[in-house]
Amino acid sequence: MRKARQTLINIGQAAVGLVLFFVVHIPSFIFLLLQLSYATVFQNEHNLTASTKEHLARAKKLLSKKQNSLLFYAALELRFALERITYMNLLFERKASTNMLKQYSPTKHRSNLSSLNEKADQPHQIYFVDNKTKQRLYIGTYTPIDTVEVKKIEGQLGDLLHSKNGITLGVSDCVWYVSTRLFLNNTLKYLVKISEKNTPLGRYTSFDQFELVPVEGIL
Repeated sequence: MRKARQTLINIGQAAVGLVLFFVVHIPSFIFLLLQLSYATVFQNEHNLTASTKEHLARAKKLLSKKQNSLLFYAALELRFALERITYMNLLFERKASTNMLKQYSPTKHRSNLSSLNEKADQPHQIYFVDNKTKQRLYIGTYTPIDTVEVKKIEGQLGDLLHSKNGITLGVSDCVWYVSTRLFLNNTLKYLVKISEKNTPLGRYTSFDQFELVPVEGIL
């Protein structure tokens, strides 16, 4: 009887391993290959990319140079990063319409995400769960980007991308430069923090094998 039970346990564990192989490991391996091929093709840092982290890295580099003339270019990189975060979260929602995805506004992306997924406003940890053994494998964490913060950042970044009047030319410590640099640095820190734990919920909500666990205090 023990041998039969142990055999069943072994079969169950093997089945879990087989499921994980196809559901987790193969997609992860394919994603790694895509990343490697992407890195090979886009080695030139001056190329446009679709990577949130690369936009943020360039924004950080531009801000570190302490040249006021580069503030506008840092703002552009942050705008790309913000839109990429909100767009990717919306992209994995099965009910997201073509019109929703065609929009360029991060605020609209975020609003549409909340309307499609009631869990989108709360942090979640994502686990793969074997229904028989109840064993859980941690996949990642979803940290929602705050709706009010998105609207504020989008508005201020958008304002920076228009020509400016009244800036004191030749005065590096002008109040406008100081306040703008502070805003951009704070935005950079916020988006970096969000991007580190922003696994899209929509990628897993439609599958019974995955458990989404609400978590407090991630931010």
